[in-house]
Amino acid sequence: MATTSLSTLTIAAMLTLTMLPTLATMNATPKKKTSTQAKVNKRFAQTKTDGSEVILIGHAKVAAGFSKGAVLLIHDNYRIHAGARDQGGLPEVHEHDTDIFHILEGSATFVTGGVVVDPVIPAPGEIQGKEIKGGETWQLVKGDVIVIPPKVPHWFKEVPGTIKYFVVKVR
Repeated sequence: MATTSLSTLTIAAMLTLTMLPTLATMNATPKKKTSTQAKVNKRFAQTKTDGSEVILIGHAKVAAGFSKGAVLLIHDNYRIHAGARDQGGLPEVHEHDTDIFHILEGSATFVTGGVVVDPVIPAPGEIQGKEIKGGETWQLVKGDVIVIPPKVPHWFKEVPGTIKYFVVKVR
């Protein structure tokens, strides 16, 4: 198994490509919006959006999300999660979603590809298992971004300490 790290240019290119669907759906003539403070507070508190307005996820909500691991925002085409873990997890495969992980703190041994051992289907379009045989091993550290296309097995195999990360799930 090879150990790999992503270059800055590769990361920038991947992030640019992931933004193309969002940019393509934006109106050519932007609408001017005004909000009262009450509307602003309500908008920041919600976790579901149709993509027609700017959403700020306040620092308190983000911090709370990292304390327990939580979905911060839900859209028809994507979700933003605050992830935190102090141990490895279960291997998983998403039939329809691309996962984009941005590591904020800590490190992990992460495996992609290979074959999921003892697969189960916990929900439609999702597969989990006991471990991954084969695949490529990555040493993820603070600042790394890794993009996992649909149907690719992936796994936080080992987490020495605590790791915090954002994951954007793009459908």
